[in-house]
Amino acid sequence: MRVRRRVVGRSRYGFIAALVLGCPSLSAAQGSAEDELAIRRVIVQTMEAFNAHDASAFARFYTPDADLVTVRGEVMRGSAAIERWLASIFATRAGSVTVRQIEVTVRFVKPDVAVAHVTNELSGLIDAQRHRLPPHRELSVRIFVKTAGAWRVTAAGRGRRKRWSLAAELSVRPMKSISSPNDRDDWLHHHIPYRIRAGLAGLSFASEFLPATADAVLCARFAEACLQNAACEGRMAAIRWLIDFIGVRDKQGKPARPHRWGDHDVSITSLPGGREIDINSDEAETLRRVWKGCSQASSHATHDSKHFPVDAKTLEEALRIIISHLDKTVYSAGQEAVSTNLAEPKKA
Repeated sequence: MRVRRRVVGRSRYGFIAALVLGCPSLSAAQGSAEDELAIRRVIVQTMEAFNAHDASAFARFYTPDADLVTVRGEVMRGSAAIERWLASIFATRAGSVTVRQIEVTVRFVKPDVAVAHVTNELSGLIDAQRHRLPPHRELSVRIFVKTAGAWRVTAAGRGRRKRWSLAAELSVRPMKSISSPNDRDDWLHHHIPYRIRAGLAGLSFASEFLPATADAVLCARFAEACLQNAACEGRMAAIRWLIDFIGVRDKQGKPARPHRWGDHDVSITSLPGGREIDINSDEAETLRRVWKGCSQASSHATHDSKHFPVDAKTLEEALRIIISHLDKTVYSAGQEAVSTNLAEPKKA
């Protein structure tokens, strides 16, 4: 059977909507269990071809005159064009992409025409600066037709699942307004200079920011302030790194496992004897609080967030939990202790 398709206006899914909505027999149409199984098998096979980065094998599951609309709005017409497009992205931004199937539903328009909704999770995409992007979910709508006894895709369009666009939505929300004169002075005279001093610590050009009349005492006080501020910021960053490394972060007020975005990510489980800390333990709850406190105090600017304390006593408690866990796991496997590697730092 040949299905006529036409792109409606500039809508990515116009041709799919026209096909589905224009068919009054949608709810009544039925296909056999064998046909649905065959369609689901094609969906799996296209996923396997995609994960193998085999553009030719992928395109074979599309009809010669198939339409494909990407999440970016790119339009390919014909299986040959689809194959060329896939080969090009496998050679560039999708060179390490993998797809994981989340959900599939199949509905028959006619015994030889079906609509499939496929939700996949994509991992491994990179942006123009070669930075690895976090995984995201996409929903594709695929029109299947049965020709010569075989099911093939004749039209497909993809879009991101809205619930996975939360980060993008948050990024354009209005920022916290600092309108109080006292708060504004606090930011201008404390928070910002504090972090600049932390960044200047140990750098040769730091003295350029001192007045020309600065004497030796002021120079020494300035250098000491830079080192102290850097030590405080570095301590929070280091402890947050360690908490993440042994398997804890905050998620909606509860301990959770950190995101591992790609092949280059490392955790305690990457080392012999390594295991993540018990996520349901009291220690994990303590580390969650410290992780969030360090994140809000150091990793990005916040105002009036009332974050968890990150004073010396709290950070000491977290460090003792971390060191104890490391001693019981990865260092125990090597018959040594963390402390034996602290006194004499080795070059990275």
